[in-house]
Amino acid sequence: MVFIVVVKNICIQSYLFQGLSESFYRQVSILVRHVYVLAADVILHENEIDDNLYFVHRGVVMFYKESEAHSYEKKKLLASHQCFGEVIFSPF
Repeated sequence: MVFIVVVKNICIQSYLFQGLSESFYRQVSILVRHVYVLAADVILHENEIDDNLYFVHRGVVMFYKESEAHSYEKKKLLASHQCFGEVIFSPF
């Protein structure tokens, strides 16, 4: 039951899942899995096909775009309770 409450709190804070039924949150809590990421870990590469939706529970996620000179330019910062993935995040 505690996990359902955590998932519901995360979902409610995301505009994508506001106002949905209690049964929806229960179903989502069955499908959700925790992914722990350390600083400097890469979650996704540009143009990589991934059908996951990621919620930032704690901390920040930084998006970088690699230039032709193989340097990295910061493009976007997501903080706690924001989400990203193929579903809602379009290419730069």
